[in-house]
Amino acid sequence: MRDETELKRRGTVTPDLEVSGHAIDRASLLLRKRWHEMRGPEEGLHAWLVRVAGDALREGERHPTEAGRIEYAGMSFRFEMDGRWPVLKTVVPGRGKIDGPGASSEASG
Repeated sequence: MRDETELKRRGTVTPDLEVSGHAIDRASLLLRKRWHEMRGPEEGLHAWLVRVAGDALREGERHPTEAGRIEYAGMSFRFEMDGRWPVLKTVVPGRGKIDGPGASSEASG
């Protein structure tokens, strides 16, 4: 792809995923305690969201009928997956275990 070649030539790093402003707002209002419990040393809210959202994509439980919904670590993530990289649209406290046909966990190997 011409765009990716140009980005590489310029030394531009493309993200593994993008976090929307809405997701940051939701996390700051609804997941502050979880962030403080799970964050690394000097890891801000955005960096923490990028890390746990990436973990959710690799290891989370995907909803069988709601595309882009992944449950992970007691949180419910909503991703938009139709671009060059996933976009975390929102994150809220989890709704519990997902049951039903097609539910899957993708463990990293």
